Amino acid sequence: MKSQMPLTLMTLVLAFSPVSIKAEENLKKAVSETSPTLGFRISEVALKNLGVAMFKIPSPSSVYIPASSFVYFQDNVGIYRVRDGWFKLIVLKSVNPKGITLRVDGGDFRPNDLIVLKGAALLRVTEMDAFGGEG
Repeated sequence: MKSQMPLTLMTLVLAFSPVSIKAEENLKKAVSETSPTLGFRISEVALKNLGVAMFKIPSPSSVYIPASSFVYFQDNVGIYRVRDGWFKLIVLKSVNPKGITLRVDGGDFRPNDLIVLKGAALLRVTEMDAFGGEG
């Protein structure tokens, strides 16, 4: 029993060292920043774990968005736009159950913005958690 004691003590010290606690906290923290106007940023690890897939909006004036990208909340339908690393839920004015064609006009959507195609529902849960509820 005496020979196991030092090993156990060493394991305890390593398991609770500040370095391992900080790494564990960073892995658990999905949202790294929030802003009422810009949206929220999430870590690369969280992005991968949520299975988020995105595509870049091309320069032409319109782009088709499949219905699988839609997020349904309250009485609204929206899609997540990513600009400069910030995820923002944009409410859509009119929707077709099969998908929509967005006009890229420099307002809510600009060339080189990203649109979330997959994982939008989990992003919504992440956003609600970060901002403290429905909104």
